[in-house]
Amino acid sequence: MNIILNEDVETNLSIQLKAFAEYATDPTPSSALDESVEQINEELQNGTKILTAIVEGKPVATVRFLLKAHLLYFYRLSVLPAEQGKGYAKQLITKLEDFAKQQGLNEVQCNVRYNVPRNLYLYTSIDYQIIHEYDVIKPNGAAIKTVTMAKKI
Repeated sequence: MNIILNEDVETNLSIQLKAFAEYATDPTPSSALDESVEQINEELQNGTKILTAIVEGKPVATVRFLLKAHLLYFYRLSVLPAEQGKGYAKQLITKLEDFAKQQGLNEVQCNVRYNVPRNLYLYTSIDYQIIHEYDVIKPNGAAIKTVTMAKKI
């Protein structure tokens, strides 16, 4: 697998929409399903970066991230459904952690829906800990319990 830093917004969004499609029928669907190329381009103009995992010439996973004062914050970690369970998410996270260290940062963070056990398991299995809990209030008034997970590096 090759992991590249790029600005391929169309590929990023395509993988994201496929990865988050499982939430489309959820009573509180993920806002990841509502994002657009224009929105991601705006994020890139404001400092967001994209990592993409390539396997046999094909993009299979992607993540967006921001460098902040003392930490790297990542979000929209997305793996194509047919490629899930093969370790690509962990490899992307390892690359993010290495990148953060190279930048002199000492922490990596992400936010996760609390009601998705496999995501919590992924992060706890690589030493991320819950440091904050809060509710995201959707436009329909529904509350989604969310946690911030962090790892000191």
